Amino acid sequence: MKTVNQIGTRQDINVRQGATAGPYKLEVLNSDGDVVDLSLITPVGGIYDATGTTKITDWAFDTTDAATGIILFSLSAEDTAALDCSKLDFPAKHTWLINLIWDDGSVVPAYYGDFRAIKGDGE
Repeated sequence: MKTVNQIGTRQDINVRQGATAGPYKLEVLNSDGDVVDLSLITPVGGIYDATGTTKITDWAFDTTDAATGIILFSLSAEDTAALDCSKLDFPAKHTWLINLIWDDGSVVPAYYGDFRAIKGDGE
C-alpha cells in the first residue's frame, strides 16, 4: 500500500514488450487504515512519451471494487507491443501516471513514474 500525497507516489514499471501489463492494484486507505470509498471517483491516466506531454495509450481501469478502496489498472499485450523499447540501464522512453478525479472535481495524483517496455532478451 502506497500513500497518496500531493504529487503522487513514484513507481517505475518495467514490462516485456508484447506482454500484458498488470493488473496492478491501486488501494486507498485513510490515515486510520480504513478503506476509502472510491466509487464516486474517476481514475484517469496512461502511458506518455518521455516528456510526459503526449499520451500514447490509456490504462484500462477496473472499478468493480472501488467501494472497498481498490481500483485495478492494466494494459493489453497489444498496447505494450506498440511501445518503443527501453534498455534497463538507459533513460525510459515513456512515463506513466494515474490521477483520481473526485466527484467535487478535485484532482488527486495517485501514481507516476518511468515505464519501460523491454525486449524479450532484456535489451
